[in-house]
Amino acid sequence: MPNKLFLSLAMVTLLAGCSLHQPSPASQDQIGPYINMTQYTFHTVVGQPIDFSTITGYDDYDGLLRTSLEGYVDYTKVGEYYPAIVCRDLSGNQTRVQITVVVEAQQEASEPTPTPQSVPTGCSLETAQDPLLPCEQVVPATIEAYVTIYQGEQGEQMCEEAADEDHTCELITRNDGSFWGYGLKTIESKEE
Repeated sequence: MPNKLFLSLAMVTLLAGCSLHQPSPASQDQIGPYINMTQYTFHTVVGQPIDFSTITGYDDYDGLLRTSLEGYVDYTKVGEYYPAIVCRDLSGNQTRVQITVVVEAQQEASEPTPTPQSVPTGCSLETAQDPLLPCEQVVPATIEAYVTIYQGEQGEQMCEEAADEDHTCELITRNDGSFWGYGLKTIESKEE
């Protein structure tokens, strides 16, 4: 009987000790990453797949993340398809953004039609690098220049606190000059 009492006390003590354990920062991350995109409908013609690899995600804990396309798109058949852009952070949180991919028939070359003047209606990550086409995109090369990025106004204090003699906190803007967040950048040493 004393062994059972000792075993019961040991289990209660063990369980009480487990409840005092502080969660790691990764286990505190319960919010899915942000997917950096403003376009949700994509058009192409039969036989020309769309490259979605330039769409990135961002997580407050994990920083810049890759995204993937989930769903079926048959680039050999005309139609509308409804896959999703998906981004998972290192804590397992996931964000899904439903998109529409419209696969259209190729136009016949035998019937020349006048080409209308192209009017920019938005931009993709490729055109975001063109300062003459302002849009709400952050160029991936801009984000990759930072060790850590903090999206939104609330990130300024965290960025300033993280700055030290080797790192500086800088403002990050979209390609149209509008505010996006803050970035912690390594200061390059000056060689004499």
